[in-house]
Order: sequence, then C-alpha cells, then structure tokens
Amino acid sequence: MASELCNSTVSNDSTCIRRVIRGRGIAQTNFPINKCLCDRPRSHVLCRVCGFLTWGRIRYACPLHPLTLFLSDLTQCPCCRAYEFMLSEFNA
Repeated sequence: MASELCNSTVSNDSTCIRRVIRGRGIAQTNFPINKCLCDRPRSHVLCRVCGFLTWGRIRYACPLHPLTLFLSDLTQCPCCRAYEFMLSEFNA
C-alpha cells in the first residue's frame, strides 16, 4: 500500500518506500540529477541485515558520468553478501 501512495522516486512522505533500481550492480536512487556523485566523501556503511560496519561508500550511478565505476565502492555487504539496498551510509 505504501508503494501505491507514491509513484515517483522523490517524495517527502515517510510512508513512501524508497525505490532502488538495479542495473550492472549499481543502485540508482533519488539523488539530484545535475550533481556529480563521483567525488563523494567516504563515510560509515552499515549492513541492515547482519550489522556489519565498515568505512567506504555504497556504489551509486553518477547522473553525469553513468559509465564511471569505482571498484572500491561497495555493491554487497562484505560479511553476509546482502545487496546494496540493505546498506546504509551515514556520517558519525
């Protein structure tokens, strides 16, 4: 029902499920369309499945450079192999 409430990926409603589109192992989320994501700083990454905490970045597709790929970005949890939509980035 929550996915019926919002048909777009951008919503301020807390009941809306955040849509993640997968392709080539890269998550595409609701980042700004005109902002480059290639030079994002590293942050803490937490797996919401097993609780594994590491330092790095989650792999996201850059809207300005869609073919650029950083090999050190995480696509899965290194511990339990959960996919990137189960990972969370946060600054401590």
